[in-house]
Amino acid sequence: MNEMLGNQYFMARNYLGAAEAFQIVLKDEPKNLNAAKKLIISLTQIGKYSKAFDLFANFINENIDFILNTDPIKDDCPCAELVTNLETKNKFGNESITSLETLGILWLYCNIQNSIQYFEKAFVLNPNDPKLNSVITILRKKLREISNSN
Repeated sequence: MNEMLGNQYFMARNYLGAAEAFQIVLKDEPKNLNAAKKLIISLTQIGKYSKAFDLFANFINENIDFILNTDPIKDDCPCAELVTNLETKNKFGNESITSLETLGILWLYCNIQNSIQYFEKAFVLNPNDPKLNSVITILRKKLREISNSN
């Protein structure tokens, strides 16, 4: 029931409602990938950046393909719109570690190379962050795998 509610909130772009519902789902079903994937996006939109980044880092360590295989239409993924809005804000000098990490997270749903670029920019600002370094390592490894399979 909570997953259906979370999906309804997510489709309506009510990210606070979606985040609350998906957190309940994940308490009951910690391996629910759909709920986790949408929770990550929702958290980035309600100002819970650290929590979103932690969940994202754990998620891609276990199942990066689930995010990479996101279908923007079928999965009702708002990332393209969210990325455009955040990139527009960054053009006016608002680049911070948080905004760069958020763009890195959101871009992974659409384009791994752009995701890596944003995480690398964040790393320049915060080179001592082991979690950020780990995310970049995972993404680069996956990109090499994709490149080698083509």
